[in-house]
Amino acid sequence: MLGYGTETNVVTTQPGVPSSANEHVVGQGLTLGYGFTRQWAAYINAGWGGFQTTGGNRTGVGSVDIGARYHAPTVFRVITPFLQGGLSSRTLSRDRLEASTGRVEDGMSWRTLAAFGFGANVHVTRSLALTGMSTWGAMSGGIASPRLHVGVTLLPGAWRRGTVDLVDRAMSRLSTFSRVHR
Repeated sequence: MLGYGTETNVVTTQPGVPSSANEHVVGQGLTLGYGFTRQWAAYINAGWGGFQTTGGNRTGVGSVDIGARYHAPTVFRVITPFLQGGLSSRTLSRDRLEASTGRVEDGMSWRTLAAFGFGANVHVTRSLALTGMSTWGAMSGGIASPRLHVGVTLLPGAWRRGTVDLVDRAMSRLSTFSRVHR
């Protein structure tokens, strides 16, 4: 699978406390994965985004998730819900003015956390889906959960299955046709 979309992370100065100082950082995300079966897939998701504070300082957020995804049976032949879990490495980068030197310093923190989430693929075609997912992890270094992702996913494996299905059906019809017209 190959996906791209927009996502948001929550950055807070007081982890665990709802506050008007919390920032929702909107950015982009890229997902790559491989389905071992129709139900199980391994995936990697990378996301990034940033904003400028009222003080003029830049703040950036990034994440890399690696894990497994379980696809539940398709609902109404269109919606495929999934559960996912794995590890998430989150990065928070903040520019801040160093009072003693008067220079802007870049402070960076990086944490690896256990993460889990859920989502769904809404199939436009057999190999193209609109995807929405949310991932939660423990709070660390000012990066809070959840992280939301909405985008588009291509499922190249469905092309192969679709081609095989078409060939099988064509061969079956040809066989039936030849038996009837003998």
